[in-house]
Amino acid sequence: MSGDTKMAIHSISSNDFCNDRLRQLEITNDIFLQNVAVRLQRAIRENPEGFTFDLLTMRLKTKFMSGIYLVGQDGHGQIYKRVPAFSKLVAWLSSNITALKGRGAFIGGWQDSEKRFLLDVVATVTGRYRALIAGRTNNEDAIYCPYTGETIEVNSSLTLPSPQPIRLGITGNKIRREA
Repeated sequence: MSGDTKMAIHSISSNDFCNDRLRQLEITNDIFLQNVAVRLQRAIRENPEGFTFDLLTMRLKTKFMSGIYLVGQDGHGQIYKRVPAFSKLVAWLSSNITALKGRGAFIGGWQDSEKRFLLDVVATVTGRYRALIAGRTNNEDAIYCPYTGETIEVNSSLTLPSPQPIRLGITGNKIRREA
């Protein structure tokens, strides 16, 4: 065999190996998402009023320190008319997996007063004021304090100071703020 033929055979077998490996990773990812969906179904069944699920430990997160707040992340929440079916959970997980890989990201799930079920990617934020600002930034109606169990409406709880014009004066090569 010529050198070119050997290279072509090696290249084809390398491509086949890569394609096989990619298929294996896709299957592994599908199995992982299905495993998470099974655990979420159990969490929903056992905690319809609400839960926080830690994707890293694959368990419910039940203990938080004082001063920690959970804030939904803009664009990741989903409202279902009723508890979502297994296939809907897998689809939601698949579309939000990148956001869920972030440090401090959890899955939050709860049933609202209209018996709709909500899922969201939630982040932990330290401090009430910072959490309220994060909630407003992420277009959330409320934030949640897992330590106290309090749901805090963002818009009614947060008043930001109105921007004040700043007058600057220049003296020589120094800039000073004028009163």
